[in-house]
Amino acid sequence: MKKLVLVVLWVFMVCGVVFSQNWQQELEDAKNQMEEIMDTFTRVFPDVATQQNIEPRAWIGYLIQQPYPEITKRSGKVTKELPHFTIGLLPVGFAFMKTDELNRVGRTINETDIIPIPMLPFPSISIDARIGGIKTSGVNLPFDLGFSFFSLNLGSMLGDDADLGLQWTNWGLDARYLIIKQNGAIPNVSANVGFAHWSLDLDTDIFDGELSTNTVYFGGQASYTLNFFIPYLGIKMMTGKNKGIITLTSDDPNAAALAPELKSQTVGSDKTFFNMQFYGGFGLDWLVFQTSIGASINVFTGTPGINFSTRFSL
Repeated sequence: MKKLVLVVLWVFMVCGVVFSQNWQQELEDAKNQMEEIMDTFTRVFPDVATQQNIEPRAWIGYLIQQPYPEITKRSGKVTKELPHFTIGLLPVGFAFMKTDELNRVGRTINETDIIPIPMLPFPSISIDARIGGIKTSGVNLPFDLGFSFFSLNLGSMLGDDADLGLQWTNWGLDARYLIIKQNGAIPNVSANVGFAHWSLDLDTDIFDGELSTNTVYFGGQASYTLNFFIPYLGIKMMTGKNKGIITLTSDDPNAAALAPELKSQTVGSDKTFFNMQFYGGFGLDWLVFQTSIGASINVFTGTPGINFSTRFSL
């Protein structure tokens, strides 16, 4: 990110001052170009945020039942059904930004790619948990609730002497309600609603960046349990606000002498959005654990995503 901004913004602005008779227009053009580049980045953020707490089962079952029913295991042993909940052991996900638009800019200004790879990954990592619904006499609520959280303050870890501040946070919550129960060839189907936040704040001597999204989503998921194998497929309609603000402060006295406007510049994007994401994958139950692998694609932006998790699961 730092290389991208320094190469694109400062080359545009400094060249505009030194070589153009109308450097104010060149400066404005450079800022507009950076805002377009920032839009390329922020379009990825909702798909990063929603890689959290992906549960293969469309519904995990009841946390509370009165009474807990008896079940017969494959071994033939009869036992009481246990409360259903999950705890994620650092699930991780990525959304991938295509770099072709950025590299076209790089080839225009200095005949080289800014990012020499076809896609740039943006990560999401969290500790998550999910609890099941309630079934007692006269009450039957087949829902489940999911929670996820992660925060990393790299600046505080490095100490006060470090010229770097980095705060990375993502968290989310969601609720799902079973509307069709698995029966024969018919899968479990649930409706869901949720909220996901992802943010990255970076602070250096010359570079301040604030990148974030607040994403609200609703949709549905279907899954089918085949012993230990659980394929799933779902859809999320997503809306919210993406934000990307970058401030550059030059420590070059020559740039400041040429034009005070070059001492500090802020560019960014702060926009609402509406997207649609398809996602799917499969889970594997083993002992009291579950491993899942999933992928997603944003229909409107073309942003792909992947996620992987291992959970304690009952």
